[in-house]
Amino acid sequence: MCAFDVQLETLCLPADPRVRDKVSQLAKCGVRRLAEMRRHLQHYVEQDLFSACTPPPMTDARYWPSGQTLLNIMRRASAGTQ
Repeated sequence: MCAFDVQLETLCLPADPRVRDKVSQLAKCGVRRLAEMRRHLQHYVEQDLFSACTPPPMTDARYWPSGQTLLNIMRRASAGTQ
């Protein structure tokens, strides 16, 4: 398995449950813009989840979900379906 395969695998993984819960929580608190959600998520991942170690690379979709994934989580949270 080459390095490209490893990166491709991390892009296809679902969001970490802690990240998904945080995005839902922020959406319920009124965060609506994708850029604002990314800013909050960056702080959460770097300062709360990985404060004692190096955060995962930006290619790891478990901790850095795509814009579409974030929008889907936000939409579900706003609709009340978790």
